Amino acid sequence: MSDFRQGICKDCDAQFKIPASFAHDRAKCNQCGGTVEIEPAASAPKRAAAKPIPAKPAPAKKAAAPEASGEKPMTMKEKIIARKKAAAEAEAAAAASLRAAEASREAARLNRKAAEAVALLEAARLNGKASEALAALREASRLSVEANVVADEAQAFAKAKVAEWHKTAAAAAA
Repeated sequence: MSDFRQGICKDCDAQFKIPASFAHDRAKCNQCGGTVEIEPAASAPKRAAAKPIPAKPAPAKKAAAPEASGEKPMTMKEKIIARKKAAAEAEAAAAASLRAAEASREAARLNRKAAEAVALLEAARLNGKASEALAALREASRLSVEANVVADEAQAFAKAKVAEWHKTAAAAAA
């Protein structure tokens, strides 16, 4: 009994010694990439026809949830558009955050001016100048109100942009 089988490439006529344990009748040529025909083993008994292997069931789709609810899964184009929109919304939220920070700095500046106006009021009161004291008090009040309005508007704007961004990001992730 021989431990090897003979194989000849159909394309380049290269000859190969193939172990008898190699079960196939063809192989790929190492030299040219052609097909090597392998002669059957001399003393090897004929193999019985192989039993057909049952096909494996197709794997379940991961995106079964949208189909179950009646929604179509997003196409690749729709996903890309949703991601771009989410990125734009994130950029808008970042810009809103910057505007809110600027507004907060402006509110702090106005509050400092209000404090200065209060100091002027106190100085005027101590000097007995009631009209200057009253003007300084009005200015301090106006600046304080303006600072609070600016801060409130900035905070509301930033909250709205962040909520919008979260909504868009959640839609893109789905």
